[in-house]
Formats: sequence, C-alpha cells, structure tokens
Amino acid sequence: MAERGPKGRKPMRRGRTAGRMTDRQLHASLAGKSPDKLASLLVTIAKDDPMVRALLVDACAIETGRFGILAAEARAEIRDLTSIRAWRNSWTGEGEQPDYRGLEARLETLLKHGEADAVIELGRELASRGLVQVEQSHDEGETADALACCLAVVARAVRKSTLSDEDQLFLAIDLWLEDDYGICDAFGPLTEGRWRPSVWSSVADRLSVRLDAPEFDPKRDPDVRYRRGRVGEWVVTALDRAGRHEEATAVSVGEARVVGRFVPAVARLIGLGADEQAAALAEEAFQLGDELGAGDRWELQDLLVALAGMRGDTLVPAALAAARFFASPSVAEYRFLLQAASRTPHLEVVRTAAVAFLESGRRPDSASWPLPAAPGATAGDHSARDRPRLDVLVRLAVEDGRPDDALKWFDRREATLKAAGRERHPFEYGEQALVAKAVEATHPERAIEIHRTLAEVVANQREPKSYPKAGEHLDKVRSLLHGSGRGDEWPSVIGEFRETHKRKRRLVEVLDRLENA
Repeated sequence: MAERGPKGRKPMRRGRTAGRMTDRQLHASLAGKSPDKLASLLVTIAKDDPMVRALLVDACAIETGRFGILAAEARAEIRDLTSIRAWRNSWTGEGEQPDYRGLEARLETLLKHGEADAVIELGRELASRGLVQVEQSHDEGETADALACCLAVVARAVRKSTLSDEDQLFLAIDLWLEDDYGICDAFGPLTEGRWRPSVWSSVADRLSVRLDAPEFDPKRDPDVRYRRGRVGEWVVTALDRAGRHEEATAVSVGEARVVGRFVPAVARLIGLGADEQAAALAEEAFQLGDELGAGDRWELQDLLVALAGMRGDTLVPAALAAARFFASPSVAEYRFLLQAASRTPHLEVVRTAAVAFLESGRRPDSASWPLPAAPGATAGDHSARDRPRLDVLVRLAVEDGRPDDALKWFDRREATLKAAGRERHPFEYGEQALVAKAVEATHPERAIEIHRTLAEVVANQREPKSYPKAGEHLDKVRSLLHGSGRGDEWPSVIGEFRETHKRKRRLVEVLDRLENA
C-alpha cells in the first residue's frame, strides 16, 4: 500500500515541484465561479487594496456614466493626499510623500468625458489645500511638481468649461495670485490669452474691490503689503488691457504710496513722458529713508539717471557713479566712474579725487567737488566705513600694466597691515600672486620673493590637498632664478624649504616630483 501523508493525502512525488498558476488557469478558475461569487471576491480584494478599489470604482462609474461618483472619489482622494505631511531626508532616503498619479488620472478621465466644470471645482480645492501642504513640506520639490501636474489638467479644463470668459480669466489670475510655489504655473498662458477689452475691464473692477478689503490693510504686516502689491499689479495690467490707461496710472501711483513699491510707478510715468511727476514721486520715495529697500533705491536712482541722460544731462549720471564708487570702491566702480565723468568737463578732477580717496579713505571736499549730489543720496552715506583701499590701487596698477605702481601700492599695503598687526586673510593671497605675475619681467627679484612667501603660506596651512599649489609657486621661483641668471641659487632655495617642512610627507612628495621633473 502506498504511503499516505497527514489526513490520508498523497505526498508530493520527490523530484517534482508545484508550478505557478498560469493566466489561462486563473481565467478558467474564475470563469467557473458564479457572478455573485466573483463580485464578492472583488469586493474583498478591494477592501484590502485601495488601488484596486479605485480602479473598480472608476471603471464602474465610467461604464454607467455616473461621473458624480468619480468626482466624489477624487474629492476624497484630494483630502487624503493633502493631509499627508510630505518630507524627505536626502541623506537617508527616508520620508513620506503623497502619490498624486491616481488623482491626475482621475482628473484626466473626468475631462475626457466632458466633466470640465467638475474638474475646475476639484482644482479649486486641490490648489487651496495643496498650497498649504507645499508650504509645510520638507522635500526636494517632489510634492510641488506632482501638484503642478494635476493642476495642469485643471488649467486645460478652463477653456472647455461653462464658465464665462470673465470667470475663466479671473480664475486663472486668482490662482496665480495665491501661488508662491509654482504649482499653478499652467494657468499663466490663460492670463496672456486674447481676451476682449470688456473682459479685462470686468476683471479689473473685480480685482479693485480687493484693495479696499480689510485683510489687505497694508499697516498689518509686510506679507500683507506683498500680497496687496501683487493684486495692485494685476489691477494695473487689467486696466491697461481694457484700454483704461489713465485709471491704470492712477492706481499704479496710488498703490506705490500704499505698499511702498515705487519703481513700477516711476518707470510708468517716465514711459508716459511725465518726467517731472516721475522725479517728484522718486524723491517722495527717497524721503522714506531706510523704509525704502536698498534694491528699490538703486533701481529708482538708475531710472532717474536714464531720465537725465534723455535730457542730455551728463552730471547726474556721473554723480551717481561717484556716490556708488565712494560707497563701495572697487576696480569696476572706479572705471565706471571715469567712464561717466569722461562725458563731463570734470574728468581729471574726478580722477584725482577718486585716487586720493583710495589712498587715504577721505572723500573730496564738497567745496571743490564739481558734481551735484546724486539722486537719492543721503548725507554721509556709508562714510562710517570709509577707509584707504590700497588693494584697489594695486589691482588697478596691475590691470593697467604699471608694475612700478603695483609694487608701490603693494609695499605700502604690506606696511599698513604690519603696522596694524594684521596678517592677510587667505582670500587676499590672490592679490600677491597677481603682483608677482605683473612684475616678473621688470622686477624678477620681487616676483621671486613673493612666490617664495606664497609657497611658505601654503605649506604652513597644513592642508595636504593644497600642497601642489606650493609646488607651483616654487616652480615659478626656479624658472625666474634661471631666467635671471641666478640658477645656482635654486638648490639652496629648495633645500631650505625641504628642511623646514621635512615632516610633511605629502609636501615632500610634491617636492620630489618638482625636482625630478
């Protein structure tokens, strides 16, 4: 009698394994079940797998034309997904992020079957909740990107909806205004569409009402002023596109005074040829002092300089260039100043005063200064930080090919640092290398001295990755010694350097390669 296993079942034959069920076998097994049993099986599976449930619900809704069910499922999904706190640790790969692909597919399905209005309603809620989620997220932008894909479907639904042209345009602008994270960028093209002037006019009136709303009181906080400023810009844009240009100008100027954004209004007035009004408004802005941001002050100054240039006034541009040079002296600002001054009769006076300022840190006496006050300049602007800038004089001499002057200012700067008991910062050593290169042909002995100093500086930093740079400086020393007929000094130079730093194995390796090259 054959051996039997537990409960009388025949054991599996040795040497054979049970094969996996094929799709054909699975189909045959399911085909043998009654419709009720199949339905029960699918419902059981759907309870355990949300993705399967979503697929079944969507398929049933589409087949029966009950798109309200599909929209309700999408709304529930929006609330579930936006409640997830999105985060990602880029170092460990850990995190939690919402998967918006299913929602995007549902929105596409609704739009495909003519449910554009439902898509828009869902989009409003998605944008509102999604913006809060993105604001609180801590990932690399994945959540924002996923939301943007979903809202791109909503943007496509706008033109297919039953909304009026005015409501379509207003919706696009409204979502654009609320978005600080780029998730509603797909609505941008809608705001650039060829809408009738009457549509723009209606939208302008609707947006204007917001400027009188209590929540847009600019006295509340800077964030409110920022948000109100964005609304004001759209009011101006809408009025312009409606052909209501005078009203647009009035709103632009009025809102400049309310939210403190004067640049667009001044630029607009200049563009309209209202030069005196533009200058007066800019001056009004300058009177705010520190309340006017440095960037806005800079832009307003540039606008007034451009206005002066259109009038043929060369003194105002030179005056602004001088103010900026004295406030933040550099080679670039010096050259810009001389370029502006060259268009006036006062180039040499300005040049002399600028060089004297770099040498001493003292601004020119107002009695002998030929340029007017710069627009928007304040008394003693940055004067507390005025100091000699010999480093600028050094770089100017190097760039202009004046090696004697480069050495003169370089030596004076070295003496000043020594007298103050201060060593150079690491970022300042680039200046020494520039001087060494500039004087190689005319003063090789000084170039050798500077390169030896720089090699010591690099070696003393004890950073092995920088040691090849010390080798480069020493290689320069060798080349200059041989070039000036002092090649016999090289063994002594490299030997002394090797002895000083013989404990730095990685540096010694660099020296070995240098000598064997």
